[in-house]
Amino acid sequence: MKEKILPWWLVSATGLVILAAGIYLLVSPQTSLSALTFLLAVGVLGFSIFNFAKAYSYRSDNRYFVPFLVHAMLDAVLFLLLVIIKSSPALLGVILSSWFIIFGLFGLIHARQDENKSKARVSALLLLIGIALILLPFLLSIDHVLFLGIVSILIGVFRTAQGIVYKVKLDGRTSGGRANLL
Repeated sequence: MKEKILPWWLVSATGLVILAAGIYLLVSPQTSLSALTFLLAVGVLGFSIFNFAKAYSYRSDNRYFVPFLVHAMLDAVLFLLLVIIKSSPALLGVILSSWFIIFGLFGLIHARQDENKSKARVSALLLLIGIALILLPFLLSIDHVLFLGIVSILIGVFRTAQGIVYKVKLDGRTSGGRANLL
C-alpha cells in the first residue's frame, strides 16, 4: 500500500485552522463549547464515513477491513454521543481524548501491518495526547475547554511550522536551497 503525503500548504492550512480554534477557545471558552462540539461532531461523522468507505474497499483483505470497520463504528458511536448528550467541557474533553486514543491505536495497527516506523511514532504520539487530554485537566484542576485551547495552539503552531519546513525541504531539493514559500 503506497503512503500518500499531504501537500505542504494543506499541512500549514490545517495548522492555522487548529491555531485559530485554540485562540477562539481561550478567548471565549463558554460560547466556543457549542461551536467546538458541532465541528467535532462533523469531523467525527466525516471520519466515520471515510472509514466505512475504506473498510468497504478492503472487504476482501481482513488485515485492513476489520480495523477500518471497527474504527468507523467507534467514530459513529462518538458522533452519536456528541449529538445526543448535552455539551459540557468535561464530556467534550473525554470524547476528544477517546478519539485521539482510537486514532492512535488504529494508527499503530496500520503502522505494524505496513511496517511503517514513522507512522507508528505519530500514532504513539496521538495515543499519548489522548491519554494526556483525559488525565491532565483532572490532575491540574483546569477547565477542559481552556486546556483544549492551549493544546490546540501548541498543535497549530507545530503543524503550521511542519508544513513550512516540508516546503523548504522540497525547495532545497529542487531550487538550490532557496526557500520559495509563495
